This record gives sequence, C-alpha cells and structure tokens, in this order.
Amino acid sequence: MKRFLVVALAMLVALPALAQVNPAPVPDQPTTFTVAFTGDVLIHSSVWQSAQSHGSPYNFKPMFRPTRHLIAGADLAICHLESPVSPDSGNLSGFPRFNAPRQILDGLVYAGFDGCTTASNHSNDQGPQGIIGTLTVMEQAGLVHAGMRATNDESMIGYYDVAGAKVANISATYGLNGIELPAGRGYMVQMLNESQILSEARTARGAGADLVVVSIHCCIEYRTLPTDSQRSLAHRLIASDDIDLIVTHHAHVVSPIEWVDGEPVLHGLGNFLSNQSARAGLPAHTQDGVIATVTARHDPDGWRFVDVGVVPTFVDEPTNGHIIRIADPGSVSFTRTMTAINMLGADVDIFSLPSLSPKVKSRLD
Repeated sequence: MKRFLVVALAMLVALPALAQVNPAPVPDQPTTFTVAFTGDVLIHSSVWQSAQSHGSPYNFKPMFRPTRHLIAGADLAICHLESPVSPDSGNLSGFPRFNAPRQILDGLVYAGFDGCTTASNHSNDQGPQGIIGTLTVMEQAGLVHAGMRATNDESMIGYYDVAGAKVANISATYGLNGIELPAGRGYMVQMLNESQILSEARTARGAGADLVVVSIHCCIEYRTLPTDSQRSLAHRLIASDDIDLIVTHHAHVVSPIEWVDGEPVLHGLGNFLSNQSARAGLPAHTQDGVIATVTARHDPDGWRFVDVGVVPTFVDEPTNGHIIRIADPGSVSFTRTMTAINMLGADVDIFSLPSLSPKVKSRLD
C-alpha cells in the first residue's frame, strides 16, 4: 500500500512538468494582412451639395457604396482627408479655403476606413481652431489621424494594431498655401522636412512599430510622372531602415508605383472623392483615382510589405451625385489609370480580395 501511495504521489508531482512539456496549442497568428490606401478626399462645395441631395443634412454614404466592399475588406484602410471639417457643419466652404460638413466622417467610417492622413496644403484653411475642430470630430468618429495635432504634447503619428502587428503612419505636407500658422503654433501641422520625418520614423520604431508608412503631400499638380526631385526624396526616405512604405498625394492624378530595393513607393493615388475633372475645366484624369492594397507578410526577419494591387476608380458626374465607381476594364479611365500605374515598370495588376469574412460582412450590413 505504501509503495502504491509513493508512486501515486510521484505521478501527481510530475503532472505540472508533463503539462510544461506538452502545453496547450496556441492559435496561429496571421502571417499576412492587407492595407488599403486611397487618393485625395477633397470636399468641394458641389460635393457637399451632392451629399445634401442624397439625404438631410448631408449624406455621403451613397458616394462610397460601390467601393465599400474593397475598403472594408482590407484589414486596415487609410484615407487622405485634405479638407478641414466643420464640427457643426456650419460655415461650409469649398475651394480655395475648404470647410467640409462633419458628415463626411460618417461617410468615411461607413466606407470602412480606420483612419486618415491629414497634413496637406489645406490643413490650415480654417486656422488653428479648424485643426482642433477637425481632430476632435475625427476622434469622436473613431478615425485615427496623422499629420496634425492640437497641442505640442500630442503625437503627430497615427498608430494601428492589425493582425498582431503595429503599423505607424507619418503624414507631412510641403506647405500651407501661404496661410501660416500663428507664432508658437507651428507644431500643429507636420511639414515636409526630411530630417524631421526620419526622426519621427525612428520614434515610431522605438514605440514598437513593426511597419512605418510615410504619407507625403507634395508633388506637381496634374503631372502624372513624379519629378526627379520627388523620386530622389522618396528613394532617400525608403532607404531608411525605419521606413517601409511611401505614399504620396496632391498631384490629383494617378501616378506610377515603384519598387525601390524591394520596398514600395506609391507615387500618387489620384482623387478618391472630389469635383475635379474635365467638366470642371481640369485635365480629364483628375476624375481618376485608385484603391491600392498593399500586402504585409511576416517572415523570420519580421514584417515587410511584399505586394501591391490596385483597383481603378472614378468619380461620377455631379448630376449622378459624385458617386465613386469602379472603372470598367477597357474603359478610358481604366486604361489611363493602369498605364500611369506601371510607367516605372512596377508590373502592378488588379487585386481581388478573398471571400469576405463574417467580420467584414457585419461591417457592410
């Protein structure tokens, strides 16, 4: 009997050790995820008037409906909000000093965006209070922002947690259309300063970012090919170990995608929502935009961006409500966009999302 008790006690003592040898299985972490980027969201007066026609007071949701499954279907979606937002939808204005209805944020959330970059030449259109008001209602809407801040103590960087990775987004602009910030308030908008961007990227990496995306509001309006200086800046930034992807805005036309030492540079994504087009007296390709989906993959060296796919879009006529539509293959807009995308030999193709998950379907209900 004593021998039996000794054996039994020995087995009980060994159980914890056995449990350590054969721990319960841990669910696998995702090894890839997708990030969707779009072009400028520039709310001209005719755009918010179309929203007014869709529903009172301003309903932007119908404009995003045709592309919503693509944006919400990505694991992370980031827009470029170029227009300041009026917290009470009062004192609205379009070009040259924008002030959009706050309902545009409802439309962006409905579309599936998780956040937006905000540093642009129009950031200061409504002064410091316009910056503070825009950021306040973005936070109320649950949209992460990068490129502007209300106080000097806040971070200028937007952070996202997705698929077990931490993604940092830095946003900077070349200027403010000559509308300078008041003395002592220069911290409110991230300006395009190379050394400062590199410093911000180091800060983001130090804060635990696995991937750092730099969004730059720059470039020459209506020019498809990036200038030599633009490409040179992008190449210098992407060469940093602290930066994994460059996205640029402001040209208002779709520009090429380029791979630089295995890392992607998206030189321009056109207009996602605006009133710019030939009908407004501008080049026809200002009507075009593109949804770019970048795939991140985890390998033994960590996370990196490994693939880019696109879907060409265009903004429909004002009489049709400024609805963002997917360009039909073979159409003039589609051909124009795909030609521009591959001008630097990136060989980018159309992306297709896998079957929507129950989580994504619930977002679309």
